[in-house]
Amino acid sequence: MANVKLLLQESIKNVGRVGDIVEVSPGYARNYLLPRGMAVQPTPNNVKKVEARRKEIERQERERRRDNHARSERANSTVHLALRSSTNGWYAPSSLESNMNTLKRSALGFGIVAGLAALAGGHPYAQAPAAAPPDYSKVEIQTTQLAPNFYRFEAVGPVLVGNAGAWVGPDGVFMVDAMFAQLNDKLVAAVKKVSDGRIRYLVNTHHHPDHTSGDPNFGAMGVAILSRDELRAHLASGNNPTPAAGLPIITYKGPVTLHMNGDDVQLIPIMNAHTDGDTMVYFPKADVIMTGDFYRSIQYPNIDRNNGGSLKGMIDGLNAVVALAKPSTKIVPGHGPVVDKTVVAANIDLINTIRTRVAALVAQGKTQEEVIAAKPLADLDAKVQQVGTTGDRFLGQVYAELKAGK
Repeated sequence: MANVKLLLQESIKNVGRVGDIVEVSPGYARNYLLPRGMAVQPTPNNVKKVEARRKEIERQERERRRDNHARSERANSTVHLALRSSTNGWYAPSSLESNMNTLKRSALGFGIVAGLAALAGGHPYAQAPAAAPPDYSKVEIQTTQLAPNFYRFEAVGPVLVGNAGAWVGPDGVFMVDAMFAQLNDKLVAAVKKVSDGRIRYLVNTHHHPDHTSGDPNFGAMGVAILSRDELRAHLASGNNPTPAAGLPIITYKGPVTLHMNGDDVQLIPIMNAHTDGDTMVYFPKADVIMTGDFYRSIQYPNIDRNNGGSLKGMIDGLNAVVALAKPSTKIVPGHGPVVDKTVVAANIDLINTIRTRVAALVAQGKTQEEVIAAKPLADLDAKVQQVGTTGDRFLGQVYAELKAGK
């Protein structure tokens, strides 16, 4: 299969720098770069946005180089002191290493450690190893029964994958999301363990690959795929479009209800939240809501602004979940464990707190980097599971939206 072209949103070793348009294999694009937000389709709008980001990064690099040079100049006499012995000329390597460790801990160390390391034969700035491709063989599908006829499927392993669900009964199986294509056999096997295996319908909650790249496999099985109009447009466009067998055959703009297995499966569009094609799926009889990624019970929220997501839409979507859910309702997020409405309400409070804090820093004229450096989430991290780098990501997304005046 021919390589695809993508626009890098960050620099990747042996691939390219932020802002470069590169050719990569379809699997690397769909299963690694795109779901992690490391690259996007090279549309004119995306190119414009990333070019602005690249210029800002280059400006910061120039400033850092100037600062480092100035520190190095000021430290010149200190360098001579560090490199000379009072009796024996230059330090021996063991003594030099001791001085290097002292300098590394000082404010001047950044500008001079590289020179000292060269004299000692050291390597102060080791390059991080290239990220290994995902190993799907180590991913297992765990099944949890949430109601007599409803099951949630979770991919457990080294790959971040969205939750999937199945409403089963005499009319067949209605599925929510398809996970990665590489997990299709495992997911279908899990579905067959709790049903007769007749998967008839599949709805996508949004277009990201960890929820949709398995669509072609389900389409080839004769499953009817449903989605928002916008979601189908995303899958059908770009340099690596979804094969025809994997494209939704039923699309919608407003709410849709399917009558199946004695329940009314409700597909509820959520406008411009995580993306511009989100759907919340409600199973009244099972008392289950599946949200897709506009709500996740791990990490900080993620707004895909390049694909129509927005802070306002995300808050509106979460409020819709709280309004619809009963105290007993099981809420299945796009990622993370099942929760109830009180947890979603707390997430809304968290987002509003972050928005207020970032808005105050924006009003002070802070740059995005200064907002992140101010650590406005320091006291909130303990409330979030698996924070990782998602706090800085969300701060950048909130900053960009508030800065744009939305």
